[in-house]
Amino acid sequence: MKNSTIALLFGAFSLAACGGGGGGGSTSTGTGGGGVTPDPEFGDNLPAQFDSLSASVNNPVDETDLAEETALTGTAIMSGNVYVPTDADAVNIIVGDMSGTFFFDSNTLTASATNFNEYETAVDVDQAGDPIVGTEEATLLYSFDGTVSGTGSINRGAGSQGNTTFTIPLAGTLTGTRNFETVGEAGFSAAVDVTGEGAFFQQGTVLLANGVLTSGTIVFDVDGQATDLIIDVADLNTLILLNE
Repeated sequence: MKNSTIALLFGAFSLAACGGGGGGGSTSTGTGGGGVTPDPEFGDNLPAQFDSLSASVNNPVDETDLAEETALTGTAIMSGNVYVPTDADAVNIIVGDMSGTFFFDSNTLTASATNFNEYETAVDVDQAGDPIVGTEEATLLYSFDGTVSGTGSINRGAGSQGNTTFTIPLAGTLTGTRNFETVGEAGFSAAVDVTGEGAFFQQGTVLLANGVLTSGTIVFDVDGQATDLIIDVADLNTLILLNE
């Protein structure tokens, strides 16, 4: 049975990203022993834009990985991706390449995302409804032009466990062609005005910034349509995954 790759994963990571709970379990069986070949890691056959998601599934964070305050000094330059499902079923997902510079001494940050692509995703699931590693699929449907960016803040002691969090506003315009449920394939201009929030994690020496889009809208002005299509990102299971 096929299901959406992304829909099966977002629930656990939404909690972990904000420091409010544990991450999901790894889908990898580890390195094995005695010459046993390990099972493939989740996402091994997905396009490169899913690398940060695959890494998070295979090595999930939880509250024990929240970054210590002493680690959050100086400047951290991070890169990764932002993942935005296009509807409640998350059959399609829009993925952008994202970068951020975190200035811990001034508690500010800058971030931007570009190279947005829409994929159709699927994965086989077992009788318990769990993803079967190695069956993940992501087919590129459309590519969009444009960049979203913003200047945000680092919030000391604002997390549920006294940990440091971040707030990232992202605004800009995307253009292109995609398939809309109501009108079919059409050109569009989309005004993006959203805010992401998350927390910092550290696994070994690697600093991570994991979050979700908590508020804002993507307003699609579709060619030939009198009424705009408005997507509220708070209703979607989004992800921001960055690493140093």
